[in-house]
Amino acid sequence: MSATVDQQKELVRNAIEAINDRDAETLRELVAEDVVIHGQAGQDISGAETAIPATVDNEAFPDSRLEIEEMVAEGRTVAVRMMFTGTHEGDMHGVPPTGEEIEIRVMAMYRIENGQLAEGWFVEDDADTLLQLGLWQELTA
Repeated sequence: MSATVDQQKELVRNAIEAINDRDAETLRELVAEDVVIHGQAGQDISGAETAIPATVDNEAFPDSRLEIEEMVAEGRTVAVRMMFTGTHEGDMHGVPPTGEEIEIRVMAMYRIENGQLAEGWFVEDDADTLLQLGLWQELTA
């Protein structure tokens, strides 16, 4: 029996809540073993054992949170518009901490298979991230 659209949306809500709570154990229940995450920090991540720590252990923004602003679903796909907030307190791809607080819009699409997150695509505004961290001028000078 396939999940309803409402059940799929609830699965995504629960996964985002687990990310916010840094709850890797709950995420393991919600994410397929062979999950593929596209675009997370500019790269693809394959497999739950790699994807879950990369998702919950955000050393660059240890206080990060995702707030769902809108969610739509059709078939096996759930699309989410979210707001990412956090304080840059750790290394981010070689960039030392700035201490800046940021708010970044994130668009995500999830494919659901057998009641689990099987694949995810993420797009965030990297230019806005650099602007808010005070790094845009350094890169464009």
